Amino acid sequence: MVTAAVITFAIGVALMLLLGRDFLPSITKKTDTPTKTETKKTAPKISEPRTVTLYFGNSDGKHLVGKSIVLKKGTLKEEITETLELLKKPDANGLYSALPEGTSIKSVKITGRTATINFSKELKENHPGGSTWELLSVYAIVDTVTLGFSEVDNIQILVEGRIEETLAGHVMINKPLSPNRAIIKD
Repeated sequence: MVTAAVITFAIGVALMLLLGRDFLPSITKKTDTPTKTETKKTAPKISEPRTVTLYFGNSDGKHLVGKSIVLKKGTLKEEITETLELLKKPDANGLYSALPEGTSIKSVKITGRTATINFSKELKENHPGGSTWELLSVYAIVDTVTLGFSEVDNIQILVEGRIEETLAGHVMINKPLSPNRAIIKD
């Protein structure tokens, strides 16, 4: 029976024979001289601006309707924050922000594929209520971020740093949420 050590030794001898004498010193000798690949500087990649769809409440107040925008390039957290800021502004084409007046984004944290978005108390306190409006508010946030940023699969909504059960008594937000395409109207 051949042991792993014998097989490793045989492979090493074969490599040394194939690659010549320089093989062994190159894997055992440390040098302070950088190799060509270490000294060669690569130009930073210039990323394209990202196109994201913002989801607003439509005129019947029952669906979300998308509006595409182009974001300036930034970190993922910066781009998500910018997107949510734009989501707060009503659209001129009869679409409505599903976020209550005065709502601000306090922070965005990315952990794995989940974005935790911390909103001000106005998201809950100024919410007009009603199951449909609450559904629009929650999924305007969730769908805009998860469908607009391929790096994010789920959204955890916080209010003043705390996990809440709901915003207005109807839609559970105490766990990370996935997108809801059924509420989107083309």
